[in-house]
Amino acid sequence: MVRSGQTARGETQMCTPFNFEIFVKDRKGVSLLPLIENDAPPLYAAIRESGAHLTQYGDRTWAKYRTLESVFELTHFDRDDRTHYGIWDEETLVGYIAIRLVPDEPPIIGYWVGVNFTRRGYAAAAVRALTEEAFREYAPEVLAVVHPDNEASRRTLLRAGFLPDRYPHYDAIPGVSQMCFSRKARQEAVPG
Repeated sequence: MVRSGQTARGETQMCTPFNFEIFVKDRKGVSLLPLIENDAPPLYAAIRESGAHLTQYGDRTWAKYRTLESVFELTHFDRDDRTHYGIWDEETLVGYIAIRLVPDEPPIIGYWVGVNFTRRGYAAAAVRALTEEAFREYAPEVLAVVHPDNEASRRTLLRAGFLPDRYPHYDAIPGVSQMCFSRKARQEAVPG
């Protein structure tokens, strides 16, 4: 299914199934917007200022996107099997979330929130919103993988209705310890 749409910032673009704006019901002013080229500078700034925060549990975002040009590549949504979103609070980019569509497996969500926006509920709200959209559009189950020592991210997934699970065949980051969580459509997210 292909959609065309206009983002809240007025850009028109052709969209893959998940490439459209998602409003976060439980957070006024917060939305998930597909990344576009104009988002590269604020996304790059958020990655650079959150380096220690992003790398503490083996996340490779900081190392992978060392240049503004590499972040521009991320904003071209038609380049791979993922749909990339900015987590926006009004006009401020507070984080990133993506969904990866894997043939014959549940879709996988990955996310991070900038170091200056942690512990404010942005991640849980974004995960809940994208998961609900995945249930409507694609699959009855969604996965997320976190480092076992990342207690904050584990709590985020639990608040979003995910349960610890083990998918031994899924290796999100080779060589990095990981724990899989899953949520089925019939599981309810915890409000807040």
